[in-house]
This record gives sequence, C-alpha cells and structure tokens, in this order.
Amino acid sequence: MSSGLENEVEKQKEYRARATKACALALWFLCLVLIAVQPSCSQKRIEETVTVDAGRSSSLAVNAQPVAIAPQLPARDADLEQAGDRIAEAVMHLKKRQGAVALTALAQSRAAINRALHSDGRDEEGREALHSTLKGIEAAERTIQRGALPDAAAQLVALNRKVDSIVIRQK
Repeated sequence: MSSGLENEVEKQKEYRARATKACALALWFLCLVLIAVQPSCSQKRIEETVTVDAGRSSSLAVNAQPVAIAPQLPARDADLEQAGDRIAEAVMHLKKRQGAVALTALAQSRAAINRALHSDGRDEEGREALHSTLKGIEAAERTIQRGALPDAAAQLVALNRKVDSIVIRQK
C-alpha cells in the first residue's frame, strides 16, 4: 500500500514539474512576442505641413480695429504711496519682532503723511482722513513701545488699508 501512495506522490511531482516547465515556456514565449512587437509600438515622428494663404499679409481680419481701454485708476500721490509702503515695512519688522526698526519706518511714514497733508491738492475730507491716519500711527507707536508687537501689527494692517482707500480729490 505504501508503494501505491509513493506512486501517487511521484505522479504529482511529475505533473508539477511539467506544469512548471509549461509556464516557464509560455512566459519565455510571451517575452519574445513583446520584444518583437515593442519597436512597432513606439511613437513615430509626425510631419505636419501648414499651408498659408499667400494673398493674406496678416492673420488679423482685414478691417480689425485694436481694442484700447483706458484704465480708470485714481490719481497717483507719491507721498501716500510712500506712507503705505513704510507702514507695510513696519508690519514686516513687527512680525520679525524688530520693534525699534518698525518705529523708524513709522517715523518715515508719518513724515510722508505730513507732506501729503500740506500739499495743495487736498479737500477737507482727505485732510481729515490724513489726520486720522496720523493718530493711528501714534497709537501704533505707543503699542510698540508697550511691547505688544502683535497688537501693533494688527493695528498697522488696518491702518494700511485705510491709507490705500484715501482718494485724492481736488478742492
């Protein structure tokens, strides 16, 4: 009985060996097919020919008019721009915890606002806005001197928005 069992085990081993050989042969054949087909799958160069109308001198329509739109920007005030730039500089210094340098930038901003205040092209509403801005700068300076740098930075961000919204109006 043991020889019958051994025969069965031998048959299974032979079957597995044949199956393994068949799989290896099929895999080898598949690799050969892929290698043979691979060059035909690669992209071929495409030549494109463009024909242009020789009678046409431009790609634009014959009577095309250029579109020119004049932007409706407010008048530029260099002093206000400099004041806003110095306030933004002070905010950046406060974020780096450099209070003394921020105070210097605020002094420069105050000087620019004073120059804008004394220029001739301001109406009463603009002057009031500039006075209010000066008070805001002084409040921020006191906050910096107290050591509350994050609070001063928040005040100056709001103040900078206010400076950006000041419109130049003629008297």
